[in-house]
Amino acid sequence: MEAIKASSILKIDEISNYKLHLACYNGEKQPLDVYVNNWVEWVGWNEYKGERNDFSRQYIFSLIQIYNDNDKWLFGGVFKVKERTENAYIIELQNDYKEMIGRLIIDFHRYQGLLGRAFNLENHYENFVVSEILKSKYGTHNIKK
Repeated sequence: MEAIKASSILKIDEISNYKLHLACYNGEKQPLDVYVNNWVEWVGWNEYKGERNDFSRQYIFSLIQIYNDNDKWLFGGVFKVKERTENAYIIELQNDYKEMIGRLIIDFHRYQGLLGRAFNLENHYENFVVSEILKSKYGTHNIKK
């Protein structure tokens, strides 16, 4: 069976305006648990700036690692960076592909050496393959620990 590229579903114009956020375990919490349990906290993961300006472009394309399969990522939304403060990003969820948030699962191998959380989307986007589209949003009933 021929793979379906995510780019055939999520059509992005001017991809150079996007940073890819690969949300992974931060030493304390799994982003998948955060997404399932608290949307506001999940948005906070995208607002977090820290000492670096990781999200230096206009948009953030967020993926959440599914921790029982490290090569599977749940689509977590597209956010517009409205403002950069000293400590945070002020962001706004975009309507683009909103219906796919929590439903689109993408296959993407994060190779050893791809460290950090933010990357130029154009360097990885064509490697995103649709794994499945869930009938309803991912929830606690989907998590297998």
